[in-house]
Amino acid sequence: MITKTHNEISPPPKRYVFGGYSGFTWLNDFWCFDFKSKIWERVPGGSEGAVPSLRFGYVSAQYNDQTIFIFGGYDGSTWLNDMSEFTLLPGAVNGEGQQWIQTKQEGSIPTGRSCPAWATHQDSLYLLLVF
Repeated sequence: MITKTHNEISPPPKRYVFGGYSGFTWLNDFWCFDFKSKIWERVPGGSEGAVPSLRFGYVSAQYNDQTIFIFGGYDGSTWLNDMSEFTLLPGAVNGEGQQWIQTKQEGSIPTGRSCPAWATHQDSLYLLLVF
């Protein structure tokens, strides 16, 4: 299935893809491509826990080579400003212990938006708030 306006996160040697829009429906599936084996597979545990809602146009980032964050996006009717995280556990059997959790945000939380940008530096994520 071809999706657009999804985001890809890349802790080497794999590439992770969450959600997007197929041209017919909004998605919230979570996939991984292994560059060594050339195999796509659903991320074990990627449908467990507080799975982010259907969306596209969100921003994603990787922190410490294990935790993937997503923020915002658009679900077809609402501009979102929620934030979720998924921690990849090396050696987890069938994804045991891996699941989405809602990130506790504090302070001045940005308003809902689609297609922002962000970067990581040391222990921080910086969000570029552009429409």
